[in-house]
Amino acid sequence: MDELPAMQHPSVPMPRSSTVRAVLVAALQTSLVVGVAAQCSNAWVSPLPIPGVSGYVNVVKQWDPDGAGPSGPVWVVGGGFTIAGTQSIQNLAAWNPATSTWSAVGGGVNGEVKALTVHFNRIVVGGSFTSCGGNPIPYLV
Repeated sequence: MDELPAMQHPSVPMPRSSTVRAVLVAALQTSLVVGVAAQCSNAWVSPLPIPGVSGYVNVVKQWDPDGAGPSGPVWVVGGGFTIAGTQSIQNLAAWNPATSTWSAVGGGVNGEVKALTVHFNRIVVGGSFTSCGGNPIPYLV
């Protein structure tokens, strides 16, 4: 996938092909945002044949739990929900595209997930929760 062109100072002219590409990318992004915003609700309704979650999703992050191991990456979602697919999962779940299944991450958390990142191949979760997997761990796991 091509990288987006770097922003340049206005006094430095961009090559013509980069300018055209930048304009097309910006137009496409704007049209996608407008189209999506008009259809959004507070629940995740997937346009793909992927069962969604029962509430809302604040953040999505790709993560490969076994690093360079044989398993592929999963998509971790965090928000405010109690069901992912057909599983009872609290607010933090992983979608595995290889198996088309949802699973709990860390046993789920008891409050809203607001942030996800990966640090040294570990998922880091932030939000307004006080426990993860039944263990008292407030706000950051």
